[in-house]
Parts: sequence; structure tokens; C-alpha cells
Amino acid sequence: MLKISKADLTEKQLAFVQAYAEGCSPGEAALKSGYATREVGYQVVRSPAVQKALHEWRENMINTEGANLAIRTMIALMQPGNPGGVRFQAAKYMLDAAGHGPKDESGHAKELHEMTADELEAAISKLDSALAGKAEAAKPVNARVIEG
Repeated sequence: MLKISKADLTEKQLAFVQAYAEGCSPGEAALKSGYATREVGYQVVRSPAVQKALHEWRENMINTEGANLAIRTMIALMQPGNPGGVRFQAAKYMLDAAGHGPKDESGHAKELHEMTADELEAAISKLDSALAGKAEAAKPVNARVIEG
């Protein structure tokens, strides 16, 4: 369900925002929400109230489903079988996003190009340890094999 503040929207605008958020073009959303012509959709999508509602919807999606999907994607990219460079970049992003990236003398995270070879090796080692712990935790305990 679309979660937006409805106070500033007409019923048609709300219907438009819902249709547009579901993937309709502005013209399709206009017709679906009860406007007379497709052309009106390109005006409606630019209205401040509709822009605000779409912004709220996007923020909500990014902070909920988008964030969860991004994390699952990064974890999938870090798995063995993917090229080393892909795994490294995904690992670096995950560590940086969690606040565990290398820090400079002032305590701020370093960018990849600013890291020394030793810092890169330490980051990779830290990630390998973390992944090994996650893999160990994911193993079933006392699991029985059922043949059938």
C-alpha cells in the first residue's frame, strides 16, 4: 500500500500518484486516475503536491524495500563464485555502509584509492573473518538428512 500524506492531494491526484508509483507513465496514470486526457498527466506530475507525494513514496521505498534489497544484493555479490573484483567492491561497500571502513588520522573513513596495500589486506581479512562467522552461523545444527 502506498504511504503518503494525503492532506495536500485531491482524490484524482492521489489516484494518479498511486498509478504512477506502480509504473504507469504520466499519461497512463492520468487516464487511470480519472483525468480526461493523457496530456493532463504531464501537468499533474509536475504539481508541487504530487511531487511531494512522489518524493515521500520514494523515500519510504528506499528506506524499506530498497534498503533490504540492496543489502541482499551486496551479500549475494560477496559470495564465492563471483569475480574477485566484484566481491571486493561489494565487501568494501558493505563495510563502509556499516561504518567499518578504514579511517584516517582524524577518524574519517578512507576512500579505496587512499588506502595502502596493508589497509586493503586488513579490510579483506576482516571481511573474510566476518563472512566465515556468518557461514558458520548459517550451518544447520544436528540436521538430519531425509532421503526419499
